Amino acid sequence: MTPHHITPEVVIDSRSEALTSSEDEMETKDFRFSVFPLYAQVMILDSKATDFPEWNCDASYVASEQAIYVATRPDYVGDVVVNVDEGSVNLAADEWALVYDGSISCDSGVLQIGNIPAADLADIHLASAGKTAVKVYVKPLDLPEEVRIVLPVGSIQEFLHPA
Repeated sequence: MTPHHITPEVVIDSRSEALTSSEDEMETKDFRFSVFPLYAQVMILDSKATDFPEWNCDASYVASEQAIYVATRPDYVGDVVVNVDEGSVNLAADEWALVYDGSISCDSGVLQIGNIPAADLADIHLASAGKTAVKVYVKPLDLPEEVRIVLPVGSIQEFLHPA
């Protein structure tokens, strides 16, 4: 099966942030692209990761300090849509399920998202290297066809996804 890709969309919007006053606004970056989910997983990892979790097909995710693997629908069903957002996102009304709320160590400063065996990876250049907070939501919970990754506001410097 040859994977097809949604052309990556870069959406920059302004969301109100209560920093010092209610009038302060900060630009946030949001990205949407597709991943061919070989072995029914989407991976989030440091580009120089050496510590990988052991895959368990019965779990909604597995994680190590440098990588998170999220269970998805099988690859023969089709691509999985991945959304990467900065800041808090209200997902309650959209039936998203939070499957991971923690952090990832990204000493290289480049977070890769996609699927290593399928050679389908997007690069997220972070504003700073080191530990970064991350939340991962899926939709639907059973055999997800969409994955949403939420990073802190200001953490994304650049997004690169080879077409």
